Amino acid sequence: MLDPEQNSKFTDHYLEVDFDLSHVMFITTANSYTMPRPLLRPDGDHPHLRATPRTRRLEIAKRHLLPKQLKAHGLKPQRIRR
Repeated sequence: MLDPEQNSKFTDHYLEVDFDLSHVMFITTANSYTMPRPLLRPDGDHPHLRATPRTRRLEIAKRHLLPKQLKAHGLKPQRIRR
């Protein structure tokens, strides 16, 4: 999280470019609330969302993510072992 005082003069040191982030809203996710103290800012909202059940995530991966990656890399499903 950025200090509000610094949002208008953020510098990306890799690209060597300045950014004005004063009108940017950051949305982050976490798997638990056990995170470093600086990230638990009092001005941040911490809505609790129900997690997608493991079985549903596995189904999404099988139906959508795996076929997409197989196609992207030119792999055939019968060549994959579990």
